[in-house]
Amino acid sequence: MRTASSGGFGRTVSLSSIALLLANLASLAAAVFFDWSVFELLMLFWAETVLIGLLVVLRLGTMGVRRKLPWMPSLILGFLPFFTAFISAHLVFLLGLFKPEDGDWLTPTLALPLPRAGL
Repeated sequence: MRTASSGGFGRTVSLSSIALLLANLASLAAAVFFDWSVFELLMLFWAETVLIGLLVVLRLGTMGVRRKLPWMPSLILGFLPFFTAFISAHLVFLLGLFKPEDGDWLTPTLALPLPRAGL
């Protein structure tokens, strides 16, 4: 694991911790500068959860191939239904509690000067 020094206190900071901090700062910037709603931030975090699950499946698959683990496909096939059920229930929960009343929740609200011809 690669680490970076944290200023002489004898501790190290992993690159994944730095990536996590940067991702959360990007979410904070989206909320402040692009005026994202709570719903949009929660949907972003939901999408991150989906991405992390897919990366777990990819990591399990590569580990199974490298180490020649014959039971790894069974583990992946066992993980997928539970993960799919979790993210589906999570999505239903988010939509049920936080979806905006106006029904325009699929349109991103980035504060960019983009033309909206025909929309």
